[in-house]
Amino acid sequence: MHAAPDDSKPVETRVSAEHRLFAVQGLDPRLRQELTEHFESVLAFADFCTYLTAGRAGDRAAQLMDLAQVLHAETTEDLQRGPAR
Repeated sequence: MHAAPDDSKPVETRVSAEHRLFAVQGLDPRLRQELTEHFESVLAFADFCTYLTAGRAGDRAAQLMDLAQVLHAETTEDLQRGPAR
């Protein structure tokens, strides 16, 4: 059995003008919940990839989980601090 050739195109990472994101100030309960849900989604994805590959993706999944944890913590702290002056 041979793997299918990878003919996927690069993912566009820039945000278009119509989908611009704006900074948020403060961390209200609704936003905290949404941030946590997205974080948990990343953890579930990493876990699922590990499961699907019988652990072969475990190292990458662990890296993703670590990065997501740091990003979640930094984002939460930044929003709690408020806007830079």
